[in-house]
Amino acid sequence: MKKWTGFIGIGSLFLGLGFLSVLFILLVYSSRYSGFTENYLLIDPRYILLVYIAINLFLRIKSPVRFPRVLYKINLFFILPLSIITVASLTLLELVNYPNFVYSLLLTHYDKLSYVLFASGIVAFINAPDKWLKSNLKKIIFLSAPVLFLIFFLIQTWPMSAFEIMVREDGFVEYLQFFSLIISGILSLLVFKFLYKKKEYFLSLLFFLITCTFFFIAGDEISWGQRIMGINSPDYFLQSNVQREITIHNLAPFSGKLVTIIYIVVGLYGSLCWTLTDKVKRIFSKKASLFIPPWYTSTFFFFGFIYNFYTILGDHNIGNWSEPAELSLYFGAMLFVMSIYLRLHGHMLNKFNL
Repeated sequence: MKKWTGFIGIGSLFLGLGFLSVLFILLVYSSRYSGFTENYLLIDPRYILLVYIAINLFLRIKSPVRFPRVLYKINLFFILPLSIITVASLTLLELVNYPNFVYSLLLTHYDKLSYVLFASGIVAFINAPDKWLKSNLKKIIFLSAPVLFLIFFLIQTWPMSAFEIMVREDGFVEYLQFFSLIISGILSLLVFKFLYKKKEYFLSLLFFLITCTFFFIAGDEISWGQRIMGINSPDYFLQSNVQREITIHNLAPFSGKLVTIIYIVVGLYGSLCWTLTDKVKRIFSKKASLFIPPWYTSTFFFFGFIYNFYTILGDHNIGNWSEPAELSLYFGAMLFVMSIYLRLHGHMLNKFNL
């Protein structure tokens, strides 16, 4: 028991010091020395943030390690409110003056300071008390999609093409898409293993195909690592690919309206199918309800549906909003598969009432 107590204490200390280190790195990233972190750490600080969030989430779900209580309260009642007020005030200050006014006054990139706000908010959410999460988690997930899009609208007002940089190829949004798809693939694989052991061979086969689909889309989203590893496109892709890169979804047969139609169907399915849950259970079986996304994920599918339906309806193009729309669909899919995993492995995680 003492051994585990020591492990829990070390893990808690690691989470606390890690959080403070991430905040410090992000503050340096938002200052006039924004290139310092990449030059000396050799990695974009935003990816350090994503790795920390993944570790925190894993420890929160899979271990007794908890975020330091005192630091949690400091973050919730001081760091998070201060971050919200600071980012909102600096955004307003920039809007009523001229572009780059805030940086000339304070030598601070307030758009990059928003990552401190993101880190504080997500850490506060992940480490919230179990009782509070059980009562509010579904509502928070349901409301998080509109909040996410409001944040993107806010970012679009920032200077230095902050929104365009965030949604560009190999940008922050694309890597969020990639990680959400990888997580979805891993969860689907775990569901496949669970069903296979239960001798549900048909269902396990379906989830094996779903797993392969998630991993395939994830690879295609980052061009199979082409830009990361500096690989030149073969002649076939140079001639047949809209973006002249190694991807399938940008090949001529798929680059038109086909992918958009698929997104519309997926978005509509995820938005409305939850209303049929009882009928599906009654007409088919309880097992069939595994394939119906829960109501609290519907907003993510809805925003993905609305964007793609609008673009195909009149052949419109809303700037760079296709990437946030894709991210919304991928987040919806990830939460859907996560809900299936939790339902099948509810012995430990059912306390969150998903």
